[in-house]
Amino acid sequence: MAGLFIVALVKPTVSAPFFWLVLFLPGRLRPAALVLLGYLAVTLVAASFQESSLPALLQGWRRQESQMAFVEGHTNLSKWLAVAGLEEALVPAALLTLLGLGVLAWRYRGVDFWLLAGIMGVATRLWVHHRGQDDLLILLPMIALLRLAKQSPSPARDPARDLHGRDVKAGLLFALTWMTMLAPVDLLLRFPASALLTHIWMGVLWITTLLFLLGQARQERSKGPRSLPGERLKPMEVAAGA
Repeated sequence: MAGLFIVALVKPTVSAPFFWLVLFLPGRLRPAALVLLGYLAVTLVAASFQESSLPALLQGWRRQESQMAFVEGHTNLSKWLAVAGLEEALVPAALLTLLGLGVLAWRYRGVDFWLLAGIMGVATRLWVHHRGQDDLLILLPMIALLRLAKQSPSPARDPARDLHGRDVKAGLLFALTWMTMLAPVDLLLRFPASALLTHIWMGVLWITTLLFLLGQARQERSKGPRSLPGERLKPMEVAAGA
């Protein structure tokens, strides 16, 4: 797992937020330590073949990434900051958002994995700059929505909570997202008339999906803690959840 995640870190803007899941979900530090040490080793080996020093390489990468963020991609934090004239705030805003995702992953680490992965997927897609191919991140919230849509109400658990049309809302969001992902987004963004509508529609849809999944995670968390893989709840934690 650590090796596969290190390979995924070749594009940190897509994979870095998911490191919080590696850190919090297993219930032990070994997977996260292997990822950090492995990525550091790969970085040092790669930098040894370059003429510039490692700090200079990292600074050049950050500068190039910042320039690309305002030129390429759509429906993300970078574009919104550029529209607001706040280009200088990109780096601090991105770091604060990344830390916020870490807090969110810690808070909801006990909920269903696919629900949390869906939240991280759509949040990562809205984080910094992403182009059309990075819309693949929306596959994770689509899986979470489909799982919620297929869950029938269970009066034995909590009729007042389950009968609020959660499956209908999840199914509707899934259908809208599915149709949006089938649309030729790259083509629509080439024309000014359709580009603005496409930006607005995708932003509204993805933010609505994020809020919906967060609401479901909040409800599931309120039911009490559950044991994570490789983790046993302590008596004090069970009492706190009760």
